[in-house]
Amino acid sequence: MLRNLLSSMMQQYGPKHKATMAPINTLISLLCIQGKYTEAEDFCQHTLNTRRAAFGDLDQHTLTAMHRLATLRIAQHKYAEAESICRMNLPTMKQVLGHRHPTTLSLTANLADVLRARGDVGEAQRHIAIALEGIRTRTRDTNPTTLEFRAIAAHVGLAGGADTAGTRSAVKAVLDDLVTHLGTAHHLTQRYAAVLLADPDDGPP
Repeated sequence: MLRNLLSSMMQQYGPKHKATMAPINTLISLLCIQGKYTEAEDFCQHTLNTRRAAFGDLDQHTLTAMHRLATLRIAQHKYAEAESICRMNLPTMKQVLGHRHPTTLSLTANLADVLRARGDVGEAQRHIAIALEGIRTRTRDTNPTTLEFRAIAAHVGLAGGADTAGTRSAVKAVLDDLVTHLGTAHHLTQRYAAVLLADPDDGPP
């Protein structure tokens, strides 16, 4: 159904029209949730190339496409590539969109997640703290984006070996809120329940 809608909008508006952006983003997200990373990557790369040609490197839509690509690389566990994308684009996002724009904050959280996976817990903690502080000025703690940032923060805490009452409390609180506000079937609940309750000896996902 979504593919049919996207095809219809492409025919009506053309691939470079901003009206086609939302359904493309939704389709990429759905493909990632389904684990269809190759197909998602094709859409993501095509979207990035189209937006660059239409709007230039500094346009919000191009920067959003770069953020999507970084998120995809993380889902594929291609952390070196993801880190490169995040570091290359984060300064530009701060300059063009602002330090507290949702896309900037999301890329900051992505970078924290990547650094956690690569073992740089100290820098990961600094970045996720910035992302959490920023998003909390815009949304409630039970907003899906804020919940994801909180889950990343808890994961970073666990990766740092902080098996403290505070860390365990943060893990329990975010898992409870994910279940309560998003439901057990939501992809964020399932993802973070798996990683936050995993045996730390299994290594980072």
